[in-house]
Amino acid sequence: MTVDGEASADFTKAMAKPETMSPETLIEIERVAGQRRNSYQGSGTLHLNRTRISYIAEARPGDLGLDLGCCDAAHRHILEALGYKYCGVDIANRGADALADAHALPFRAGTFALVLCISVLQYLADPQTAVREVERILRPGGQFIGSVAFLEAWDGDSLVHFTPLGLARLLQTVGLYLERIAIDPSWHVVRAQLQMGPLRNLPPAVSKALAAPFLWLVRTHSLAGRVLSHNRSQHNSATALARHAGALFFIARRRQ
Repeated sequence: MTVDGEASADFTKAMAKPETMSPETLIEIERVAGQRRNSYQGSGTLHLNRTRISYIAEARPGDLGLDLGCCDAAHRHILEALGYKYCGVDIANRGADALADAHALPFRAGTFALVLCISVLQYLADPQTAVREVERILRPGGQFIGSVAFLEAWDGDSLVHFTPLGLARLLQTVGLYLERIAIDPSWHVVRAQLQMGPLRNLPPAVSKALAAPFLWLVRTHSLAGRVLSHNRSQHNSATALARHAGALFFIARRRQ
């Protein structure tokens, strides 16, 4: 399968056999979708920026979009602008349209064209059960788009952080088709640890500047590996950056 003309045959083969997956076939650096999927021109949020929004398909008339773990429904304006009938679900936040447990969602099978799950799975007691519920309530071809923590600082509440291979296996185990996993190079382990820890109260630009030498070192090591190593695929830029990523962004869908 080709996604936006960018996915390789190796990527598709790796997805078919999780036990053979390697980082270089999984990871891409975040960039705007190569094929236009919507006409959204509005603002994004901290965890759902314009680049990530570009992968959300424009809704068809009557399409429902679920914001799973919506908190204060910060993504409502985005989904509604894309044409979805918005439904926000949270375990406790009163800003949600419905209070529900992600492990047992109160919706019929095939209800939603889109499930958005931004920085939620790491807080769940059983992510696999929750993702299985997502697969159940998605209609065939429906999108599951979200993000998870990898090397971010433990915030005192998260239960599990995900490696790229662990995330891929989680999504595939329940039968979802994984389109891609992407990383933001600027949100790496050093910046995440600083900004979520000792520099929490300082402007993000400060932590970014302080962490810049680490990013330079990772890029330089990757470049040297591509020039000098016999196995250059292990040193491609996306793989090198993914080893130190603070979080992972994913796009999956229910199979037809």
